[in-house]
Amino acid sequence: MARTLAQTPDLILLDEPANHLDLKHQIELLNFLKTWVKENNKTLISVFHDLNLARQFGDTAIVLNNGTIAASGKIDEVLNGEILNGVYGIDIRAFLRESLERWK
Repeated sequence: MARTLAQTPDLILLDEPANHLDLKHQIELLNFLKTWVKENNKTLISVFHDLNLARQFGDTAIVLNNGTIAASGKIDEVLNGEILNGVYGIDIRAFLRESLERWK
């Protein structure tokens, strides 16, 4: 990552950049990248399977369903229950609520 940033490219493509990091370091890395992009007027495109990270750190999104674009646009418009339910075949909102309830 350091070598990439040192070259100051206009566009960076990342595939699961926080995949093997613990939660604290995922957040630190993604906060750093978001700040770096804004301060340097750069573009970062990344693949995320973690919808929470995508929603927290993304501005726009493309959701794929078996290699076909199911939706694209602003993150809050694209990562909604209806679209995600169609892609994943489960009630994402209910699943996440149930998961959060376990953290009491």
